[in-house]
Amino acid sequence: MEDMIGKVSDWFAGVDGVPHVYSVWADSASARRDYAAFKEDVSEHLRLLFCVDMFNEGIHVADIDGVILFRPTISPIIYKQQIGRALSAMKDGAPLIIDVVNNFENLYSISSIQEEMREIVSFYRNNVRDDALMVDSFQIIDEVREARDLLGRLEETLSLSWEQMFQEAKRYYRENGNLEVQRRYRTPEGIPLGQWVFSQRAIYNGDCTGLLDAGRIDLLNSIGMNWTYVRDNAWENAFEHARDYMKQHGSLDVKVAYVCADGFRLGAWIGVQRGNYMRLLNAGIDPMTDEKLNRLNTIGMIWKTADAAFEEGFLEATRYAAKHGDLEVPTKYVSPDGFKLGAWINRMRKRYAKQGNYAALSEEQIGRLESLGMQWGNRIDRQWDIHYEIARAYYHAHGDLNVPTDHVQDGLKLQKWITHQRQNLREGRLSEAQQNKLAEIGFSAQTRLKTWDENYEQAQRYFKAHGNLEVPPDHIAENGTWLGKWISTQRTDHKRGKLTREQIMRLDAIGMRWLSMAEYKWNKRLEMVRQYPRDAEGIPVVPEEELSPFGTKLNRWVRIQAEQYKTGKMDESKKTQWEDLIGNRRITKRRSEAVGRSVQTA
Repeated sequence: MEDMIGKVSDWFAGVDGVPHVYSVWADSASARRDYAAFKEDVSEHLRLLFCVDMFNEGIHVADIDGVILFRPTISPIIYKQQIGRALSAMKDGAPLIIDVVNNFENLYSISSIQEEMREIVSFYRNNVRDDALMVDSFQIIDEVREARDLLGRLEETLSLSWEQMFQEAKRYYRENGNLEVQRRYRTPEGIPLGQWVFSQRAIYNGDCTGLLDAGRIDLLNSIGMNWTYVRDNAWENAFEHARDYMKQHGSLDVKVAYVCADGFRLGAWIGVQRGNYMRLLNAGIDPMTDEKLNRLNTIGMIWKTADAAFEEGFLEATRYAAKHGDLEVPTKYVSPDGFKLGAWINRMRKRYAKQGNYAALSEEQIGRLESLGMQWGNRIDRQWDIHYEIARAYYHAHGDLNVPTDHVQDGLKLQKWITHQRQNLREGRLSEAQQNKLAEIGFSAQTRLKTWDENYEQAQRYFKAHGNLEVPPDHIAENGTWLGKWISTQRTDHKRGKLTREQIMRLDAIGMRWLSMAEYKWNKRLEMVRQYPRDAEGIPVVPEEELSPFGTKLNRWVRIQAEQYKTGKMDESKKTQWEDLIGNRRITKRRSEAVGRSVQTA
């Protein structure tokens, strides 16, 4: 992100000489402040918000003109989250999406968007008014296509010409009566004819770039070219490897790590086929109804090995890792095929740790899972280890852990993390292994825990400077204390009875607000509405234009509270105060009516 920010002046000089640049990243105490500043900026300058691991979903700004993508992904979900901010901004005109990393060219992302748009357009035209469609297509401008085409032509000049390769293909056709060339096939002279034929199919099917005009297509058709989709040919190539293995060894009991002489990973491919077999079987479908699986059966495929369940899970894990880039699978995650991958991953971690009655993983299985990015500890411990390595690198570079407050490394505010470890150490929340690791970088000697009095002193200084104790959540004090969080902790400790009477009195003396901000605002609004007349149900009748001290409409707040109370959704802590508000008024009204009847009778 910092590298990209450094290029802003070069990229946008023609648009704005002094653009306003904001940046946010995950776990940043200042993220909320910087994001708010970006939204509130109403100047005529170009506004740029750079993000890392933030706003993956659910966050949208109403006047975004476009987005610039720097994160490569093959996930349609992430891709739509990346561009969704611009698509939902509701501005006039078309949003601009600059895809620096060419995610749009991916086989999954842009085709997924195009397919969804076709479905929606079809639905509107058949079921809704046709004029309800505002946009029914989008334009892609590819700035690098000419460069790629040029490189393709250059590649041809560095190898045999297309015409020479065609002559080799023609000779093969005359000798064999077809052009069903295995991908690894070379002519007796060593020319890679199989790869060339494979490439022509790939170009024809749009899976790679190259020169294949109508004339060349006609020439290939004249010698029996089969344009079957490239992935089917890949499967055929793998099937030929399996058949060759069967002829040579008399069995298809292929070890997972087995690699053929030409580099083809036959063992891994056989594992994928077994996974497909098990998935159909578990779904109650006869696997032999699948044409490809049935063909494997004809050459003696062994479907069930000692750990077939592992192969099925590994297949799903491979798909997950390809889509998300890791194996941080939520415990309850279920794959689109219905496989409980989250539970399977947890089971693999137990097998790795030799816990329970599970069979231990083999070294081969461990290696295969680690190749997908498998981490063996629990999620919290893994995150702790990552942050510890950052602290260790700092210690070895500087010889101590006296980290400046504003120091950020790999998105981590290191001084804040060290403060957390101090508290964890004091409260006994660190494992023995974690304590030993911290001791190795001088943690015990270098990081004395700040006392309550030291933190109170910083709060006192804040009160003298500002006249209150409304400390922003991300405020860091001079001594490194995360004062915003410390104040919040005092409120929590107060509710739980952990503060001494003296500590409570000292905090009261500098204006401590014991209620949370949400509780404070609710009580403040409640006091304001007491002055207004009530309707028949005792609900305050607040003028439409009346605002609360927080800038929101007071009558809308009253309607929300009344609805929550009526539907039983109001918190018990608030219900008593609300009933007191509307109940007292009802009593007063009934008493007034009673007095009136008494007067009339008299």
